[in-house]
Amino acid sequence: MIIKEKTFTLLIIIILLLSVQHFCGCIEREDPVEKKYDIIVDDDFTNQTKGFNIDHFKNLNSGIAASSDNMSIYVKSGVYNETIYVDKNLIIEGENAYTTILDGGHKGDDVIHVEGNRQITLSGFTIRNGGNKSKHNVDVAGIDLRSSGNKITGNIITNNICGIYGRYSDNNMIEKNLFYRNSEYGSYMYLSCDDNNFSNNVFDNNQYCLRIKGSQRCQVFFNVFVNNTKCLYLCCGAKYNVIYGNIFCNTSEWDAYDTDDNRWDLGSIPGSWNHHINNINTKIDNNSIGNFWDSYFLEEQGAYDHNKDGIIDKPYDIPNAKYDDNHPLAEPPLIDNPFFNMDYIIEFCFS
Repeated sequence: MIIKEKTFTLLIIIILLLSVQHFCGCIEREDPVEKKYDIIVDDDFTNQTKGFNIDHFKNLNSGIAASSDNMSIYVKSGVYNETIYVDKNLIIEGENAYTTILDGGHKGDDVIHVEGNRQITLSGFTIRNGGNKSKHNVDVAGIDLRSSGNKITGNIITNNICGIYGRYSDNNMIEKNLFYRNSEYGSYMYLSCDDNNFSNNVFDNNQYCLRIKGSQRCQVFFNVFVNNTKCLYLCCGAKYNVIYGNIFCNTSEWDAYDTDDNRWDLGSIPGSWNHHINNINTKIDNNSIGNFWDSYFLEEQGAYDHNKDGIIDKPYDIPNAKYDDNHPLAEPPLIDNPFFNMDYIIEFCFS
């Protein structure tokens, strides 16, 4: 009787152990991506894929078509030869910015077009070949924003006519991107693009880095502008914009062209702007910070910092700009960008 009871108890223990092992195995095999996102896109999916054409799709356009407002879409690495039209509020995330590629094929269309009162959060992509090189229409772009409140972060935006184009597009956060070899503009905020923030981006080898036209209260801070033909172009009613904490390096023609009422350091914002500016970045140690210019950082150029506070003692007279940088930086600031090597910039521009 005792032996039978022991045998029965041992059998129960074995069954429980097997059940636990099976359960744990299931947990380990669950893909965290599947749990986190509403829709998965992979160019390797087939009709044999579980959930194919339901919540698993072979291209991004199909995933967007099947989505609803505020859904999240995850795109696995691959080359997606698509032009994307977004008419919903979506989070769209690529697996890896180097290997998740949206390619417009230079067919004359935007790679991504965001229309109307829609907002997207877009990250983790290479976005390339928007527009048509034979036509040079700058309003055909890698990313075309006709809406407000978008967040574009952590992307490589390259080989487009215009990297990001904005029109009637306010309150966008454009940060930690690489704008590389766009033939006309890294970004062009064309008209009524107010309160946009460009921060911690790298603009490398573009014709123009960033143009702000007819737009107000934008902030351009802690970006790197390197190896471009022309950098910041503010014109045609661009007012109350602030540019500070940036690095300007190896520009072949000019760093700044600005004939309007804009400022190039935080310490020069006039009191009359109080009703215009209400979202200036204050999370920095020095509230008078200007920019770092490779054309004005050596003592031979008169750029002295006698009190060693990190600010050159004399303002920098910016060629082609109405106002000076009254607090130019003695050393380049740190830039938080996943595609940027600070050591390279220091060695290349300032050694």
